[in-house]
Amino acid sequence: MPFSEEDWKKLKDLGLKSGLYLSEARKALDFFIALKPDDLAEWFQSVTSPLAASYLLSLWSRFLGYVREMESLWPELEKGSPQACKLYKSYWRAACQALNKMIREAELRMRPKLRVTLLGFGEITRVLDLEGSPLDLWCDSETGKPVRMVFKKMLPFPSREAAEYHAYWYLEYNRLLRDKVGVEVPPFDVRIAGKGPGPVTVYMLQGRIDPERVCVGRFLERLTSTSAAILYRMILKEYGKVYNFNKRHAREGIQIGIDGQIPNWAIREFKGSAETLTGNEGLIYLDTTVPMIRIEGRDVISPEIYLQTLPSFARRLIKALNLDKEVLNRYYNFRTIMLDFVSNFIVRHRPDLVPLLIELSNEALFSIFWQENWPPITWEEVQRYYKKDVFIWRFWRSLRLLGGKRVKYIALFTELYRIWTKPIF
Repeated sequence: MPFSEEDWKKLKDLGLKSGLYLSEARKALDFFIALKPDDLAEWFQSVTSPLAASYLLSLWSRFLGYVREMESLWPELEKGSPQACKLYKSYWRAACQALNKMIREAELRMRPKLRVTLLGFGEITRVLDLEGSPLDLWCDSETGKPVRMVFKKMLPFPSREAAEYHAYWYLEYNRLLRDKVGVEVPPFDVRIAGKGPGPVTVYMLQGRIDPERVCVGRFLERLTSTSAAILYRMILKEYGKVYNFNKRHAREGIQIGIDGQIPNWAIREFKGSAETLTGNEGLIYLDTTVPMIRIEGRDVISPEIYLQTLPSFARRLIKALNLDKEVLNRYYNFRTIMLDFVSNFIVRHRPDLVPLLIELSNEALFSIFWQENWPPITWEEVQRYYKKDVFIWRFWRSLRLLGGKRVKYIALFTELYRIWTKPIF
């Protein structure tokens, strides 16, 4: 039988014991002697590098030397020879030390068994849970506490410099939101894979949030009018924090944008029921992958990042229609952010809550944002915005589809039909 994970566990259990009765020792020696070096070598190579496997086998060979010495003493041990018993004990101690060293060295070098789970995806990212990665339990540099992380894999950057530039502003955006604006974000970090030249991959690390706490799916389905009003008032306060930061830093020319749609928020202290919100649970903002920062009216991250998945002809068309700027501008205008939030409830199949959300939005226009003198939001305006937003989404997806490689015509028309006729969520 090939060497297996169960054999490794048994070997480790034996290695932890500093002494055994003769009956137990006989079973242990039989187990060690029965292990075939070739099987062990094959297993080491499957869990470590070839160089590490060679080193571990040398340690195993040293250990087997002691085992053979003990095996040669066995006839005298059975006769009760005091001298043989003394030699056996010394060999067993040396064998235990050699075995434990091999176990420690192997554990240090073993490749983690990586389990990849796709948690979600957006236009430019894939959200991955990499269980078994050295970074899936990340240590917070400020608190020293381990944090389970998810990995937001970006589309490849053309160079190391471009990747580092985006990574810098990603960290800066999270710090600004957390430290200057007062909007809570999950623990964050970044890793860059590849030195270039050529495409470089960036992984945005973010503290893993229990899906039950994210304001989407079942959570959204179970919202009542009362709990929806409580939740939206909590979110409006977060909008107000960003708005006030922008007002304070207007002379410096610094602005922060936010994609305030409902799925981008999670409840910090969730009690397990969307119907029982009190307003004191606190919120966590999740969508920080693309840094929305403007300095002197210019985005620190080019809108081009949103166009990477489109074919070249589609990029030119999007720019000609100014759709890239229109989509990006909405994240800096808080009346439009509220329009976007409210219309998203139609997309998410909760149009019954829209009149209430419009009323609360208009309350905020005359309290939090009163200095802007913005006109009230109406039901007709929400419907127009919803239809336009859905059109942009379908148009964008269609352009991406047309840019696909070797798409069969029947499959192409079938997918286009689905995009333009089926609900987008």
